[in-house]
Amino acid sequence: MARRDFDAAADEMLGNRPVFTLGGREWTCRPAIKFNAIADIADEDGLEFLRGFFDRAIIKSQREAWNAFLDADIDDDDTVPVTGKQLRDVFDWLIEEYTGKSPNSSTDSSPSPEPSGPPSKVVSLDPGTGVRLVG
Repeated sequence: MARRDFDAAADEMLGNRPVFTLGGREWTCRPAIKFNAIADIADEDGLEFLRGFFDRAIIKSQREAWNAFLDADIDDDDTVPVTGKQLRDVFDWLIEEYTGKSPNSSTDSSPSPEPSGPPSKVVSLDPGTGVRLVG
């Protein structure tokens, strides 16, 4: 009988919190995000979607500081402004961490290996004579 402990996998995931550095500070994320939390913000556009995503990803104890960081006055000499590209890069990395798949990937599976050997022969069934080789 096949058996798998999904609780153990979830416990293992809790120890693997994604951490990234941005603006000279280390930010810690939750080990996972519930699908419905992302579905709630799916209709948002661009920056608002990213803000909503990070509000769900950054751990609660750092969330206020994160939002202050995003809203910091760019004229302040002590503040390194964050760009939209940086946010997108962190978002892409987190999606890859959470799903194990690059957000730019167009398929769910790995690419097929290049064919080797002689070309395949195409077989067709002919109702009158049975099998015939085509090509």
